Amino acid sequence: MAKDTRLEESAEIYKKRKNVPEKQKLKDMTRKEKIQYFNDYYRNKTVIGVIILAALVSILYTVFSAKPETILYAAIINDSLDEDKKNELTSDFAEKAQIDLDSKEIIVDSSFFISDENPRASMASEQKLMVYTSANDIDVIITDEEQFKHYQSQGFFDDLSENLPEDLYSKLGDSFYLVNDTKDDSINAYGIYLDGSKVYKETGSVIEKPVIGILANSENKEYGVKFIRYLLGELD
Repeated sequence: MAKDTRLEESAEIYKKRKNVPEKQKLKDMTRKEKIQYFNDYYRNKTVIGVIILAALVSILYTVFSAKPETILYAAIINDSLDEDKKNELTSDFAEKAQIDLDSKEIIVDSSFFISDENPRASMASEQKLMVYTSANDIDVIITDEEQFKHYQSQGFFDDLSENLPEDLYSKLGDSFYLVNDTKDDSINAYGIYLDGSKVYKETGSVIEKPVIGILANSENKEYGVKFIRYLLGELD
């Protein structure tokens, strides 16, 4: 016959005690009675308290722990990059640009696909792009000529003559994506062709003539310029 591990209802700890302090109750109990008393009256409360405390600590850690500062967000549109190669590019760029990835974050996001062949996916990508650019989150865009032309006409990109240092700007005469600005009838560079970039090709890029531009509302233009230098093999 299985032994009943619970105390009988008539056990001493269940007898009514008048005006007996908790401390005295525990003092009068045997070790076995104390264990049973704890299990009956406090175990569940203790377990629940521990769970609540653990959840609270987890939430506070998530909210208040230091998050890496995003110093470059590169949006890649309509290009399929190899994930491992993309991660290698990010790490290599960070090393050459002397960026500490423990405190800084570099995002190379190739999830944007905009095409008439897939309207639903295109709409989702367009919405994501609009939200991120409106929030000043995206610093550079790399895409095909058609898409670049579309976004340039909407005023997405900055004139590179205002961002690139003279030594780099003077080397890129044949690589610029040039636009005739009707406002003052001047020809300005808003993008750079990356078809000659060995670094970018090694990511598995499928775009024949990718173009990169720095967004006009980017808050990290300095790192955008460094990224361009890196892709062009000018960052050692």
